[in-house]
Amino acid sequence: MCIRDSNLLHTHQFPFIDQPLIHDTLFGDEAFLEIGAGLSYLVPVPWYSEAIFQFLQGDNEKQFNAPLNDDFAYLFHLKNLWDLDEDTTMELGGSFATGRNGNAAAPGSGNNRTNLVGGNFTVKWKPARRARYKTLIWQTEYLASFQETGVNALTGMDNPDLNQGGLYTMLQYQFLERWWVQGRYDYVGFHQPDQLNEQNRWTALLAYVPSEFSSIRLQYNYLDEEFSREQQVLLQLNFSMGSHPAHRY
Repeated sequence: MCIRDSNLLHTHQFPFIDQPLIHDTLFGDEAFLEIGAGLSYLVPVPWYSEAIFQFLQGDNEKQFNAPLNDDFAYLFHLKNLWDLDEDTTMELGGSFATGRNGNAAAPGSGNNRTNLVGGNFTVKWKPARRARYKTLIWQTEYLASFQETGVNALTGMDNPDLNQGGLYTMLQYQFLERWWVQGRYDYVGFHQPDQLNEQNRWTALLAYVPSEFSSIRLQYNYLDEEFSREQQVLLQLNFSMGSHPAHRY
């Protein structure tokens, strides 16, 4: 799940009950949900390579939310996919998004741009001929935000930038036809000022999936911050009624 994918997935499609910690930190509860338009281009190379450009409204409150109606955001994503063998695929991608934000304290200040960078890596193993109900997925993503905060109206000096970054890595293993076990590690603390706390989170999940239209998931979180520790137990029931289009691969 890269920057681009977080605005395509419904919450019930998240690999875990909650979204990765760095997504929640940078984008909030609604993730990177933007209105816009996009173009995609299949790059003529021997492997599958797709270049995606998106023109977005740029109203995410944490990253953009610029004061003018024409302050849009722009996103570029490059996705590469290789077949390592008959059973295994590897995906490597990179993302960049940029847009004006609402942090400038001085009217007309041009130094209030947000730049987002990200990289994602996924390996998926799914036997084509044997062990029909076995699947193993390893996914890792790095994401960072670099926010200019504009000029201070009183001093005329640039305010300190608001930078923050993190990553997550996760494993998903389907060991029976309807059963999955999963684990994830989240870290938030790259690039940020010393006064902001580092965050570490460990997650375990057990899922029973009777069909593509329903699932029961039990999840445990352990969150470790500089001055606090928190444990969570989450239970989720998902079901769909009526016509439902196929999910993305």
